[in-house]
Amino acid sequence: MSVLARLLTPADFGYIAMATVVTELAAIFGGFGFTNVLIQRRVINRLQLDTVFWAAISVGCFLALAVFSLSFFAAWFYKDPLTGELLRVLCITFLLNSVTNVHEAIVARLMRFKIEFFIQISSIAIRGLAAIGFAYYGFGVWSLVAGALTGSTVSLSCYLLAVPFRPRFRFNAV
Repeated sequence: MSVLARLLTPADFGYIAMATVVTELAAIFGGFGFTNVLIQRRVINRLQLDTVFWAAISVGCFLALAVFSLSFFAAWFYKDPLTGELLRVLCITFLLNSVTNVHEAIVARLMRFKIEFFIQISSIAIRGLAAIGFAYYGFGVWSLVAGALTGSTVSLSCYLLAVPFRPRFRFNAV
């Protein structure tokens, strides 16, 4: 952060702060407690994993659409179109993060805390490096967005590599 503070302006951080108001509000509904259900149950089956996966994807898509829609309101509310543009790109993180809900629950159930630690550290480190790289080359506030997208992509990739779960196209509505 200290490197980014030297490369970016306070206004760049302000734009992200304005966008964060909307994304954090949406993130409250992001998990919907799906991973907690999988972790809490004594025994889970494959159908439950598939159901939670597709439910999480549905919620992620809904939140991405909601943030995308709210981006126009945010641009009007803050009287700055850049805030809306940032939100229209940041909404992609909801899609990326929703894919990993079941994978995170499996790692937690198996108590593979070293894997969880490695994924989180890798994601944070690469996110920071990406943001610094983009900021160094003059992308301004977009470097913070690129860092967020890179961090979500790295996290997704690591979970897909660490956990062999691949969802099937089935859903139990009960």
